Amino acid sequence: MSKYTVGVLGLDGLYEDYLTRMIESGYTPTLKHFLSHSYTYTLRALEPVPPLTSTSWTSILTGVNPGKHGIPGFCDRNGKLVTAEQLEHPRISEVLAFNNEESVLINPIPDYPLYTINKCHMLSHGFFTAKPLCNSDLLRKYLKDAPSLDMKYLYHDCRVITPLREFYEYYLHIVEDLVASMKPTLLWLNIDHPDHYLHRCPKIILDYKGTKIHPDEASIMKIIDKIVRLFLDNFDFMVIVSDHGFSAYSKVVYINSFLRSKDYIKTTRNVERALVPPRFVEYADKHVIKVRVGHGVYRAIKALHLKGLLSKALKLLGKMNINVRVEKRIFVDKFESKVYMPSKGYMGLVVKDRQLVNQVIRELKELEGILLVKRNTEYAWGPYTSRLPDIVVMPNFFKGYIISDEVDRDNIVEDRFTVWHHPDGVFIIGPSQRLQEADMHPLEKGGFIQPYTVTNTILPLLGIPISHIADGVEDAKRILGKNIEIKRQNYIAKWKIIKRIRGIRRA
Repeated sequence: MSKYTVGVLGLDGLYEDYLTRMIESGYTPTLKHFLSHSYTYTLRALEPVPPLTSTSWTSILTGVNPGKHGIPGFCDRNGKLVTAEQLEHPRISEVLAFNNEESVLINPIPDYPLYTINKCHMLSHGFFTAKPLCNSDLLRKYLKDAPSLDMKYLYHDCRVITPLREFYEYYLHIVEDLVASMKPTLLWLNIDHPDHYLHRCPKIILDYKGTKIHPDEASIMKIIDKIVRLFLDNFDFMVIVSDHGFSAYSKVVYINSFLRSKDYIKTTRNVERALVPPRFVEYADKHVIKVRVGHGVYRAIKALHLKGLLSKALKLLGKMNINVRVEKRIFVDKFESKVYMPSKGYMGLVVKDRQLVNQVIRELKELEGILLVKRNTEYAWGPYTSRLPDIVVMPNFFKGYIISDEVDRDNIVEDRFTVWHHPDGVFIIGPSQRLQEADMHPLEKGGFIQPYTVTNTILPLLGIPISHIADGVEDAKRILGKNIEIKRQNYIAKWKIIKRIRGIRRA
């Protein structure tokens, strides 16, 4: 039995500036004290783990790179949703169960399906799961109190902070109840803050010091502070981790438009032939107008320099609570195109003709704003690298570039403000005094770690063997110090049996 316990708070998209915003707000005194008595590292999701929520969190939870866990993103190259059925390596909660240790994981990634394993308690709700679900009787009672998802996607601006507060109050209630009724070896809570807020409220990123803190944002900070206090009071050690950072970008590189200029992509206005057909969020608000703009009309608007005027008109309508969503009617033809980027979130290209791979790599390396272009087998390693893009493409995040999958742009690189993920998140472990009492003495404080280093740091601290194919072990040793022993164990066979049993039940 493990002689220690750990509480983990996963904050999706947390980066240094927002962490500073929380500390300087005055609403998180416990967090501030924890940071001053802990070890902080930069978690860099760049290579071999991209700054994609689904892929990075999976690497964090499994302790292996995507070539070993098999999750390339939210969708595969064909646009099919990726689930835990494609997960090829157990997560930390399942590893603990295999070692007869009890754990609770709220909002696992991937989020569905949840496999039933003794002492492994999981609950999915609100992070990516449309309908709350769990895999144990211990957590079933919390499903009836789960807040509705309807409001979560209603607002596409800073007002989203109000319905989000209800979600985090719900998570706080669960943690309070769990720490009062049980003491698992590990309690891991993932919440989608600040990522969800920042996607819809970019002004926070632009001026986090000067931007006024909304009362509901302040409430969320207070909730996070209470969770930190609960973890510090009820667990031996605490970890705060994010899957990636967040940033504002000034330049956009239109990858599909570039590929189209090279005749690798054929376009279509026929939705039936579209690689990614138009998708709209379903709004409860009746004051939403959806406008589809044909390619000819769009080009006329650009030629007449009317985009600025139309943008101002849309903002004015927004202030009147009338939201207009504009869709351009031109798509990548999935049948005729040879090379394409399925979506910005895929972070790479599908190449139908393998003989084109080297040629496309050479051309992309010459493109302004591109930081990394590699074959999937050069980018990651393991038996499932073929699930990753044929060519992985990363923009130069550090110089203000981001990529886009838009296919109808005349200028391949354009000055354009946007906000999106950044590779640099955070990993914080403490309190330092307790870690030192446990004979943990980091060989190096600070610096960069990979996402998969997180689980491989926590497991040895608990006296649990890491996976026999674990990655980032040297970084884990650097954080743990030479006095903490790291053992290995093969968990893959047990994981395959669990998945096979579920497959038989479904059949």
